[in-house]
Amino acid sequence: MPKQLVNASHVTRSAEDATDLNRPCRERVARAREIALQRRRDTEARAPYLLGAKEKMDTRGTTPMMCPAVGPSATATCAASTRRVSAIPAGKVALTVITNPPKELPRVCSNKSSIAIPLEAGAKHAQHYQYRSEEWQAHYGHGRNTVEGFNAYLKDGATFNLADPRRPCLRGATAQFLLATITVVAANIKKISDFINKRAERTPSSADKQSAPEAQKNRTRRSSTAQRIHEQERGRGRLRPQNSPLRT
Repeated sequence: MPKQLVNASHVTRSAEDATDLNRPCRERVARAREIALQRRRDTEARAPYLLGAKEKMDTRGTTPMMCPAVGPSATATCAASTRRVSAIPAGKVALTVITNPPKELPRVCSNKSSIAIPLEAGAKHAQHYQYRSEEWQAHYGHGRNTVEGFNAYLKDGATFNLADPRRPCLRGATAQFLLATITVVAANIKKISDFINKRAERTPSSADKQSAPEAQKNRTRRSSTAQRIHEQERGRGRLRPQNSPLRT
């Protein structure tokens, strides 16, 4: 792999650290986009040099890996490889050529078919999607936003106020950990309950035959979702007010 691709992450991080904060906002935004674009290009250029998995991971965490210039799914071609790949079919993209193979061939080049890489050695590259690729960024961004949003929900003073150090009046790490666990469980139950209630509120009744709203209106309401559902049920005649005075 070229040295530029080997040090791609270090170079882009150094460029981010060297960004002048005194520049105008537009220049800093444009610079950040250039760095992100260069990082994406370097990530895509790394893909042909990655080792390919010959088999799935076994129960011990060991994965047989083979050279990228070997096999029917080869992504590169190398002069040092003793196992040549077949000719490229018409319409296929040409393989990446490894121009400077190492003088002392590693085991992945000299072995008959593959090498066994243990979990502790290959954990960095064990994730399903390549680090910093478009697929990785899409899944990482979704999961990161979900986790950070829930953390903010827990710490918010209007909900569970978990970030306030004056709130839990218990001594000992065990008691604090237990209280935090109960708070997280309660927040999860509250989230699930709100989701079920909002879903029931949006779903039209078969008797009413009304279409669901196209979008949720983000506005503050004084009544809760459960209270609004209760009023809807009363309006449909499914619930009758209890202990209501008789009208004369």
